[in-house]
Amino acid sequence: MVCDSEADVFLDNIFRSCLLYNPYGERHLFVFHEIIHHCPLRVQNFTKKFMSNCTDFFHSYIEKYPDDILLLISSKQDIYKFCHNQITSYRNMLYILATFYIADLIPECDNNDMLRVCIQAAQRNNTSFDYSRITSDMKRILYDKGYFHQFIESFFNANYTTSHYEAICYNTDFYIDTISILPQIDEEYVTNLIEIFSKQRYPFTLQNRLKEFYHNNIDYKTEVDKICRDNGLVLPDTII
Repeated sequence: MVCDSEADVFLDNIFRSCLLYNPYGERHLFVFHEIIHHCPLRVQNFTKKFMSNCTDFFHSYIEKYPDDILLLISSKQDIYKFCHNQITSYRNMLYILATFYIADLIPECDNNDMLRVCIQAAQRNNTSFDYSRITSDMKRILYDKGYFHQFIESFFNANYTTSHYEAICYNTDFYIDTISILPQIDEEYVTNLIEIFSKQRYPFTLQNRLKEFYHNNIDYKTEVDKICRDNGLVLPDTII
């Protein structure tokens, strides 16, 4: 009953009505979720267009329903722009990035740029991000695409930690959160772990956190110990 030329006004009225009767809730997000999943295709299409043109609303919606990101943005060109300009403002940044990877929508030539943007944002504003929704498959593809290698190369190496050891003591959540979503421990990580905490200057708070993590996470400890045995490596006293 709504023609295409009236769609934006119609949807804007729905949006405003939801906010009027539920100003501090998420009613508007739920209503639009129902529309783009259950209404006729024509209605879904003009609703998606409306949502994509409302920046703040789009942001709130994807924070609530990150699985719908590919319904609203799916071209490689738009995804490239989104990753460079917007993805780091989302608490579910890594969930969204992994979703793009799983859908094979990030070209290999853009991969390093995407990783660099995300890992730097995570390091700068770690408390802004939520890793709780990341699935095992997402962890695996992030690992395979090089996210954890980028982490080690940029922030988890002796050159970086000896130069920034004081600052790192105030940013240990970034390290623990990143390590906690590693799908596996590899030799590169263990080698750097040993080198970092064998130096004279290292982040003491991070050392305490990683030592606690080592003793309280049996899978992590088992993998680290196995890599040490297989490669003739020895963990320093500072970490065990």
